Amino acid sequence: MLINEIEGKKLKKPIKVKISKYYIAESDDLNLYAEGITEEEAINDLKMTVLDILQDIKNDDEYTKGGKEWKDKFLAYFQLDDHPKY
Repeated sequence: MLINEIEGKKLKKPIKVKISKYYIAESDDLNLYAEGITEEEAINDLKMTVLDILQDIKNDDEYTKGGKEWKDKFLAYFQLDDHPKY
């Protein structure tokens, strides 16, 4: 499954997500996962996690080298022109 948009924010590239039989939505590329009692709930939880991280990134500029690489990978999913503060 691919997530192309989150809460009206179009992504520059889709987030590839796997759904397990126990309704765990995983993004191997971003090393994120979420769970739910239904597939839809797991996807929605993952989307909320992504939005929370986006908000946190907005407010934090101090990263280790590995953290900066992950931040850049994460932000590559978003249209940067929609978010001029990044």
